[in-house]
Amino acid sequence: MLTTRVGRLIAAVFMAAAMWAGAVDGSRAETGSIRLHVVKAGFIVQLLWGRSGCIDTHNIDIYSKVFPDLELAGEFGDPTKRGVKDPWQIGKSASEKSRTAKVKKYTGLLDKLQSRGIGTQQLWDVWVDFVESMYIMITKHGMGYYDYQGGALDPSSPEYASMKGITIPKRGIGKDAGGVMVPLAKGRVGMGASATHLPMEPDEALKQFYKMYRLGQHGSPAARAVAFHRGPKGGPLDQTMGVEPSALRYFGPAVTGSDLEVDPEHVRRIIAQRMAQGGKKARKAEKEAEEAAWFKKVWGYDPTQS
Repeated sequence: MLTTRVGRLIAAVFMAAAMWAGAVDGSRAETGSIRLHVVKAGFIVQLLWGRSGCIDTHNIDIYSKVFPDLELAGEFGDPTKRGVKDPWQIGKSASEKSRTAKVKKYTGLLDKLQSRGIGTQQLWDVWVDFVESMYIMITKHGMGYYDYQGGALDPSSPEYASMKGITIPKRGIGKDAGGVMVPLAKGRVGMGASATHLPMEPDEALKQFYKMYRLGQHGSPAARAVAFHRGPKGGPLDQTMGVEPSALRYFGPAVTGSDLEVDPEHVRRIIAQRMAQGGKKARKAEKEAEEAAWFKKVWGYDPTQS
């Protein structure tokens, strides 16, 4: 087990390095660089070393309400921009001084939460408990509420006393889009799952999804915890989720043979192709850049700069 001092040093160095690497310009396909901002860097440090933490949108909503004095002090950023921009985002052209200040502001907030009993473990446990409750409440008929996976926390523990009776407003999904109030630290029996946080290796997840959604077979408990329900006419019951996991939609062609083995070379080719051509947003941005360049050549100015 790392000491607190060594662990914090590793976390700080890693987060600073990640922030610097995240600002590298150029094509990711050409340079291999990956844009990584401070919140995601904190998440990686949390998983690898059990230090730091991830203050994502849900956690901002949670702790700004649990600790209103931190909210008033501006620790969670501008409330009017919540859900659009977190207070620790750093632009590509930001100076080293600005980057360092943002990292210190983020780690400083984590220190303040730690002093109130919300350390790395509590951040994770509260988040998992909250997301479970939220998925059950915002999705039609509690989709995702399938298999026992164990409770995330003990709500009677003293560190969660400040959360009793507090609820966080969230929007529903699809036809049930009315607002819901999600309770904190419920300590449910662990029957929910997030579609992006599953106890499966990527290859195994792809094979299980292939069995379920392409072959109509019975998947594993973890795979069944992700619900992509179809309506009476075969379309998605939940318009925001579609009828099958995106991993299967993109990488399904890499599943081969009767034993459903995943061809790693095929996976690499799919990834290389996606990186080369980009997704819809990348293609749209490329088209807009081409149009702006043509407009500037013909008319003498760039419409995107007006």
